[in-house]
Amino acid sequence: MAKLLLIVPTLSSYEAFLSDFAEAAMAGGHEVHVATQLKLLDGRSVEEHPTFKSGVLLHPISMPRGSNPFAALKAAKELRGLVSKIQPDWIQAHFSAAAFVCALAKSKDWPFTSCVIQGLACTLARGKARWAAWFGERLAMARLDEMWVLTDDDFAVIQSWNSKKARRQQAPGFGCRLDRFDSNQYSSSWRHARRAALAISEQDEVLIYVGRLAAFKGFDKVVHAYQKLKQKGAPVRLLILGAFDLLHASGLTTEEIQALKQDPSVIQPGWQENVAEWLAISDLCVFPSEREGMPVCLMEALCMAVPVVTSNSRGCRDVVQDGVDGYVLRDASVSNLAAQIEGLMNSPELLDSLRLGALAGRARFDRARFVAEQLASLSNLLATD
Repeated sequence: MAKLLLIVPTLSSYEAFLSDFAEAAMAGGHEVHVATQLKLLDGRSVEEHPTFKSGVLLHPISMPRGSNPFAALKAAKELRGLVSKIQPDWIQAHFSAAAFVCALAKSKDWPFTSCVIQGLACTLARGKARWAAWFGERLAMARLDEMWVLTDDDFAVIQSWNSKKARRQQAPGFGCRLDRFDSNQYSSSWRHARRAALAISEQDEVLIYVGRLAAFKGFDKVVHAYQKLKQKGAPVRLLILGAFDLLHASGLTTEEIQALKQDPSVIQPGWQENVAEWLAISDLCVFPSEREGMPVCLMEALCMAVPVVTSNSRGCRDVVQDGVDGYVLRDASVSNLAAQIEGLMNSPELLDSLRLGALAGRARFDRARFVAEQLASLSNLLATD
């Protein structure tokens, strides 16, 4: 059996996406360590956290957010000490920031290390951020043993860097917990009562946005498209799950943000753990993001039979089947978004057809596929030692 070290920027990312793999690895007899930023413990010690109690061994690392080189060097020093202490057999870094820290930390006699990049930042970022991402991701490819990516677009890029180290993940990103995102768990009476409690009428069409409230994710476009429809008298409500991001602009002015807070047709519960309950009362997911890896929020929406309107960007077009379970817009401008949403609101038969398409294809997002692929990768590595 092996000793694994997973490196993840935040504890919330580990719990949302990687805990199932860790639990499956432990069930197979492996020892699992997780190095991550532990700011979400709310004053509790590591030993008090449910993840630690599950058998996973948590280790605090001051993982950087953004492109601060000094913060990355500090985290690399901490990681080097941790690796020397626990002596893992295999290291897996998730997301570009963790891959960069691993590349900086790697020293002589370092264990086999792979990184999984949810979406290359160097191909989509702009300005100085693009060059910083290019340096970090190229360094990770040069110093680590293999790099996994999720889409054909990214695979073509890393193959050009080093074809021997390039890997293409077959599972659609982290996938989705089908047992948690199942519309059959929510009856029509439950949906009716929940909507009534939120003052949502049966005639209202609920648009849901899930994610950071950032312009690069299309948040401002969603808000403006909703307002455009509302001005036309459409019976539309906007449900926003997420929070503002200090590192990324929202695309809205201070006045627009204030007006959004005061709009009685807007529901803003902030970040929510049980996203499925909110999807269960929604009619359409709108997410015109410009920069994604493989958006889990769209997989969750489709698994809950909520059709999606999104943009023709990496990851989004890999999740949504245009015309089958949603629409992928080549031009995701505010006017086009509003027109597409309005067209669906005025065509309940088409919306029902998209719901059926989402249900028919939900199995492809099963997180079990991601877990099985990771376990197979581990088995192959152990077999070659």
